[in-house]
Amino acid sequence: MSPHNVRVAYQTWDILERAPEATEKRFGKNYVYRDGIAFGGWLKTWIASWVAYSSVLALLYLPPVRWIMKRLLKEGAGPSDKGWMDLRAVARCGDQASICNLSFKGNPGYLVTARMIAEVGLLLSQEREEMPQWARQGGVLTSATIGGERLAERLKLYAGFDIETAVFEEGKDK
Repeated sequence: MSPHNVRVAYQTWDILERAPEATEKRFGKNYVYRDGIAFGGWLKTWIASWVAYSSVLALLYLPPVRWIMKRLLKEGAGPSDKGWMDLRAVARCGDQASICNLSFKGNPGYLVTARMIAEVGLLLSQEREEMPQWARQGGVLTSATIGGERLAERLKLYAGFDIETAVFEEGKDK
């Protein structure tokens, strides 16, 4: 998801930098966004990355692998509702840091995405007057620029998300 996340993060940065009334929300001129995946150690992370990369190459360049996958994955079966996601995001500024834990149950590719899209649509239609001025003008907005705190409340209340934020202390897992 990194290519998408980077674009959304920098779009948010740009919108807030340009909005005259967004001074308290700005990230600052030295803002840098990076993301990655951790699997509990460098060896597990390396193995998972290698397996994912090799799988994509095999599907692209080896017709027998595609043939086997077509036999294993039946047409029209689609994703299941079973699944979950547990995400931890750390934001650092100087020597201070915050952590956001976001989790939910359900298929993150379909079910949860549909819930997020529905809540964004409802927020835009039902609570437009409470949104920041720069968001009411329209354009290509991000979840943070339309009122991220209110969206987080809606996701917790109506879409089954668990979202917690706290001061991040090095060495603590949660």
